Amino acid sequence: EDKYRVSFTRAELECLLQVINDVRVGCWIALGSPSNHEKKKLRTDKESIQRIMFMEVAGVFEMFFLGIVNGDLTPESK
Repeated sequence: EDKYRVSFTRAELECLLQVINDVRVGCWIALGSPSNHEKKKLRTDKESIQRIMFMEVAGVFEMFFLGIVNGDLTPESK
């Protein structure tokens, strides 16, 4: 039930997006830069699974923030 609201300036949001993208791309590189069809062949050791998870979560946040900036989403969107 608790809700929180946060506000970012455009410069802060740009910095946040760069950090999120660095995490996403860094994980992708650490996984060997797999293409979409190669993701199914990735190793299933703990470290690889963590990198996949971080890469995907970073992608979700990146798309959410870009959707807000583009006006496709509102902060209240579900």
